[in-house]
Amino acid sequence: MAGANVALKDLPPYLPKAFIAIEDRRFYSHYGVDPVGIARAAVANVLHRGVSQGGSTLTQQLAKNLFLTQERTMARKLQEVELALWLERKHSKNEILELYLNRVYFGSGAYGVEAAAQRYFGKSAKNVTVAEAAMLAGLVKSPSRLAPNRNPEGAEAARADRARGDGGRQLHHRRAGQGLDRPSLLQCEAGRRRHGQLRRRLDRRSARRSRRPDRPEHRGRDHDRSETAERGGSRHHRRTRRPRA
Repeated sequence: MAGANVALKDLPPYLPKAFIAIEDRRFYSHYGVDPVGIARAAVANVLHRGVSQGGSTLTQQLAKNLFLTQERTMARKLQEVELALWLERKHSKNEILELYLNRVYFGSGAYGVEAAAQRYFGKSAKNVTVAEAAMLAGLVKSPSRLAPNRNPEGAEAARADRARGDGGRQLHHRRAGQGLDRPSLLQCEAGRRRHGQLRRRLDRRSARRSRRPDRPEHRGRDHDRSETAERGGSRHHRRTRRPRA
């Protein structure tokens, strides 16, 4: 299902920024291919002994979605790079971003942010919240596995994980009023469970304390010092000998 194309200016500003923060942090500074991102992804993949990150930019992903297949070969990757450089020469950054948002696949047959917002949240992409925008951006990596209508816990975990990551920190300062940290329904439910467990624990502790015998009240320091002085004086008096006649 392909949704209607939505102009970039009609979307809430945090929606495209969520995709940039998660998918391509250097989108506005590279020319279609990001050598820094490729090197960072290569290091992460070596450390994790597998493919944990991809080095493709938003422009490369758009080129693949528009012109190429999903096969993973060196020839296709070289074509992707060539087409990404061509797109950067022909279109502005905002035009590329708008094309990407209206073409990317979100799972469940939804292509584009408008179709995905209607499919998963029952609303237009113009009206999604910040948390919903972050969840949509998190779907791009694995749309079939993380679709909210199939795996809501996985989609929420992926959103929270990306919000805590390097890309998510770019949106962290927006949490006042429309922050990425706004709790979702799953987070609120988990918080209520933790609150209930803590309250029951405190109630049991209070009950145990109430069954203990009362302890004697703590005496003041002055009283302790005077008692110590009296004991010392009496010992000194006992040790003093009377002078001989």
